[in-house]
Amino acid sequence: MTTQTTTDADAEPLAPTSDAAAQAPAATAGPTTYEELIAGMDAAQRQVVEAHTAGLKTALQAAYDIWGEVRPQIETAFGKLLDSTILYGGTNGYTKPSADWPDGVVTSAVAGGLTVSLAGAADLYDATLGESGTFHFVEDAGFSVNGNVASVNMRAKLRGARNADGQPIFARNPNLS
Repeated sequence: MTTQTTTDADAEPLAPTSDAAAQAPAATAGPTTYEELIAGMDAAQRQVVEAHTAGLKTALQAAYDIWGEVRPQIETAFGKLLDSTILYGGTNGYTKPSADWPDGVVTSAVAGGLTVSLAGAADLYDATLGESGTFHFVEDAGFSVNGNVASVNMRAKLRGARNADGQPIFARNPNLS
């Protein structure tokens, strides 16, 4: 290995180099764009490069909507997590964030005795909308009821609820159709 140094006080010293590196030609800057790359090729080389990059170009240009594919699943998962946390204080291994976080709505209602059994009620209407029904508990606490949460089979029970004359109590208004 040879070492080159300078004797000029103003010049920077040269780094040590090997004999092979000292004899190698200086590297030139290569092409930086695709156009520069193919400009220096003959027609046959360009044809090979074009054939090999055509599939890649197509794949990059085909805008695959990954967000469109996963968004519905993410929304569903977040919805289930929020529902279980708000209603029950957490389920399926997820619990409320801290001890000072309130218990879920259903958990608190059951613990406070604010439930109505359909078996003990005169009918479904009484159990939900009557003077001692579930809506009563919410309104007695000073809130207006603006929604319901129930199992899916509750829909059939509500559709089957009838008045004393046998008419459905939850029916469409024929004047609005």
